[in-house]
Formats: sequence, structure tokens, C-alpha cells
Amino acid sequence: MDIGPNVGQIDPGFSLFQYRSRVLIHDPQIFVLSLSSLFPISNVFFCSPELEKSNRVNMGDSGITYPIASAAENSIQPPVIYSPFQISQYLHHISLPLKFANSKPDLRLLAALKRHHLASIPFENLALHYSPPPHTISLDPQAVYDKFITRHRGGYCMEQNVFFAHMLRGLGFTVYSVGSRVRRRERGVPVGDYNGWTHVVNIVTIGADSSASGEPQRYMVDVGFGGDGPTKPMALTDGGVTRNLGTQEVKLNYENIHSNFDPTQKLWVYKTRNHEMDYWKDCCKIQSCNYFASIAVGGGCEM
Repeated sequence: MDIGPNVGQIDPGFSLFQYRSRVLIHDPQIFVLSLSSLFPISNVFFCSPELEKSNRVNMGDSGITYPIASAAENSIQPPVIYSPFQISQYLHHISLPLKFANSKPDLRLLAALKRHHLASIPFENLALHYSPPPHTISLDPQAVYDKFITRHRGGYCMEQNVFFAHMLRGLGFTVYSVGSRVRRRERGVPVGDYNGWTHVVNIVTIGADSSASGEPQRYMVDVGFGGDGPTKPMALTDGGVTRNLGTQEVKLNYENIHSNFDPTQKLWVYKTRNHEMDYWKDCCKIQSCNYFASIAVGGGCEM
């Protein structure tokens, strides 16, 4: 396998991962990441085969390890997609503070992951404009991982939230993805009709020990909505208001929308207002049915 004129040849029985100034020789069962000239290669070393069997990951050279839910230990379907090595690279990429090293999958960790993900992986759709025809975007988990973590790019809603759901499962969270319809905007304000099911968000269930009621609590977690998106996990509680960026507030209401033919049918509606004197604007409606991502989308979102 030719890996570049300055590196030479490596046995084709191995795959390569680049991590900052190192190239990691890893199991070919995972996938191959391309080498980038942006990062100088100073040394090459072999990853132990035991890494794939481990339920802990190491954060770079810090010596700090994070507990990871293995596929065998995690009863959630679909199973854990990313390896402990990939999850460790993600945690390093988003600069998750080391104080979360031994955290269990609770609301505190979930909020930190969401906050650092938003600050590290931009919401963008450049691939739809600056890519060869037919301008497709893949939702394959390994392709999205390569794009976000290896190439330091961002993505749009389905890339972001499908990727984040897989990472959360790998860290032991109970999570599933649901469809959403986004309201059209006029001059940046959501006042039009709702589009089709062109958005996806995640629902994360946190155990009873983290809930004020003593019962498991579900949270809406969206890392792919853009400027008006929530910066914190939002409990699925009717009417509960959450402070967002600056003076902006957001909330979820469980209600009927005007375009429904059945007035008894209710959905979760995500709403925003920019200050206390502003009026609430409906941004998107969210259903409760579990969605599964297709492999690729072109020019728009499909689920």
C-alpha cells in the first residue's frame, strides 16, 4: 500500500490512522484514513490489538482514560459503531475536559459533550457546493467520522446528529434518532409552512438517579440546527424554558400544529425567542418515531 513518497511502503495487512504527529498502524477491519500533508509525521507505532477489546480509551498522551461501552456490554440497538480508538480521537478533537474522564453517562456529561461538539465541529454544507457531481453527502458513519475528525470539517443536520448518536451510544448513553419538520423562514424568521421530514434530532434517556422526579427523563439533543439551535440538552417537558445563547430562550411545547388535519394529534414543537419581550417563534416540530439514516443523500436530506 503506497502511503506517500516521504513515508514509504507499509505491509498491506495494516491500516493507517493519523493522530496529530503520529501514524497509528491499526487493524484493517476498521477503515483506512488518508494521510494529510498538514500534519508532520514524526514517528510510527503499532496499536495493540487489545485496544479493540478494551472498554477504556486513552486521551492522547495524557494517560487519562475514558470508560467506553463495548458492543457486548451495550444492549442498545443499533450496536456501537465506533471503536474505542475512534471515540478517544473524537473526545480529543472536541477538547472534552479531563475532569470528565471517569464520568458515567449522565446529564452532566451529556451537556458537556453537546457544548464541546458545537464549539468544535461546525454546522456547514460546503460539500453540496464544492464537490464533484452529483454533489452527494454520505451518512455512512465511517465516512462522517473521516470528514469530521480526520479532515476537520463540519456537516449539516443529519451528518451531525447521526454521528453524535453513534458517539453517545459508544459512551454508554441510551439514544435514538427521530424525524423533524423545520418551518420555512422569511428574512430569517420562521413564519412559513413546515417543510417535509428534512431534519433529525436525538432523544437521550437519562436514568432515574439523574432526574428530579426519580424517573428516567428523556432529553432532546440537537447538534445540527445552526444558529437558533439549543446549546443544552432539553428535557421533554411541556413548556419548560431554557436559557440559550445570550438573552435567547428556547422551549419545547407538546401541542397540535395548525396544519394537522387531526386536532388531537400532538407533536413536540421547538420554539425560540430572542429576549423576554419577544414573541415565541415555532422553529420545528419533532415526532417520537425512531428514524434510521440512509447511506447517502444528495442535494437535501433523506431518512
